[in-house]
Amino acid sequence: LSTTLIGVVAQRLLRLLCTDCRRTDVQAGAEYGQGSYHRARGCPACHGSGYRGRMVVAEFMEITPALAELIAAGRPAAELRAAARAAGVRPLCAAALALARRGLTSLEEALDTGVP
Repeated sequence: LSTTLIGVVAQRLLRLLCTDCRRTDVQAGAEYGQGSYHRARGCPACHGSGYRGRMVVAEFMEITPALAELIAAGRPAAELRAAARAAGVRPLCAAALALARRGLTSLEEALDTGVP
């Protein structure tokens, strides 16, 4: 596998906050450090959902020679993840949180893993 793998992509769709009715959530900002976050409220423009539209958020991990060696050696996923982060791979959750800090989506949407 390590000799043929070029890269790995993880992606998900995030719902975008409705720009007509989003509101600042001071409590979430205090809970998660610096920056302000926004919350969905709901209005006629978004049919009461608080969201309008979607955006892709993705993580791409290029398989470097160092990662290929770790894969070939059968190293644990945690070690592969740490090596990828050291090589500059931005985690999917970090990209989602950056969109929440910019006010494009809510903190709840960014942190939602889709697992019940």
